[in-house]
Amino acid sequence: MRQLDAHFYTRARKGQLVNYDEPPKMSWVHNGRCAKNSRSIKMEPVTKYAACASAVKAKGIAGKLRKRTSENPPSGCSIKNGRGYLNQMETDVEADVSYEFENPDKPWARTHKTEIMQYCQIDHSLNEAAASYYSPYKLKQSMQGKPQASASCSVGMMANLSRLELTDSPCAGILAFRPRLTLSYSQAADALRAADKMQEHGKQEEADAIRTEVE
Repeated sequence: MRQLDAHFYTRARKGQLVNYDEPPKMSWVHNGRCAKNSRSIKMEPVTKYAACASAVKAKGIAGKLRKRTSENPPSGCSIKNGRGYLNQMETDVEADVSYEFENPDKPWARTHKTEIMQYCQIDHSLNEAAASYYSPYKLKQSMQGKPQASASCSVGMMANLSRLELTDSPCAGILAFRPRLTLSYSQAADALRAADKMQEHGKQEEADAIRTEVE
């Protein structure tokens, strides 16, 4: 039970509970930042170089993507004033369009425009409380006395943990066992008799393989 619960928690924290054929949806944020965007969607910065370079190029930005480890620009992938950046430092810098006047007393004079946008992807991960709360494999009070009705006793999931080599449980190993050589025999005794006949005909390796699977 605890191993299933821990496995669910780990996947939930990493955002691996969602099965998708394509990578998480990515989009540019023009106001705010990934963690604080106007769409109220949980998002995170894109940090992969290839994905960032491709997105920046699609925006028509020429030149090599610049790597940074600084408090500016935003975290992860971003474009600032027509240049692409990949910042490895976590910052609170937000995407926005701002103007700076050369002479505040003459607002009609020449200004400097700064435009920043950040490339984000949907974040499917759960926080610690949610990952623990939504786990179907924890033993709930309502399931005391009737474990057969609890998902925490899932034989299929325990077998899956064994196939993933995430548990040393002998029981899980038995549940994960799938016969390969003895499927055509209704009983173990039938398989052993067949192995004896194979040995009589000089097929020692085949006979040993069947005996091992029966064991």
